[in-house]
Amino acid sequence: MHGKWTRENFEIYHQENPKVYELFCYYSKIAASKRERYSARGIFHQLRWHTMVREKEGEYKLDAGWTPHYARKFMKEFPEHKDFFETRIRVHSYHTHENETLLRAEQIINGQNRKEDRARLGPDS
Repeated sequence: MHGKWTRENFEIYHQENPKVYELFCYYSKIAASKRERYSARGIFHQLRWHTMVREKEGEYKLDAGWTPHYARKFMKEFPEHKDFFETRIRVHSYHTHENETLLRAEQIINGQNRKEDRARLGPDS
């Protein structure tokens, strides 16, 4: 899959705009101290509305298209918050590897979804 919001482009964007992730983590940790789950878009909107941070290069103050990458990065780097943000696995996505894509496609065909899996497996899954 090609497009602006690829993993490779995110790495470039992140290197050029490290303050964005620093603030994303700051606001995420505040939210996590009060809630079990929260919206990654909500965190990103806080950055846009309540800070003066801007992209190094770009036409927007902050481009919300990067939100899924920040959410995944945060949950990976802070495993105690591994389920804090809900993420979606799309059949055709630059967030997935080929084997994950095939597994998710099979789950979709079989009528399974993530919420059903969580209910079946329990709260610790």
